[in-house]
Amino acid sequence: MKIVDLLKKESIDLNGVVSDKKETIEKMVFLMAAGGNISDIERRNLRKKELISARMLNLVL
Repeated sequence: MKIVDLLKKESIDLNGVVSDKKETIEKMVFLMAAGGNISDIERRNLRKKELISARMLNLVL
C-alpha cells in the first residue's frame, strides 16, 4: 500500500479540532475507517498500534 492510497477525500479533515493525543488517534482511526482503509473490527484492535505510531511521529517532528 502506498501513501496515496490512504489520501481520499473521506480520510482527510483539514479543519479537525482535537484536545489531546488520545482524541487525535481516535479521529485518525475514524477518518481511515471512513475512507475504507480499515474495518470496524480492525479499528478496535489498532488502538495500541496507533499509539505507538503517534509516539514515533512525535519523535520525528
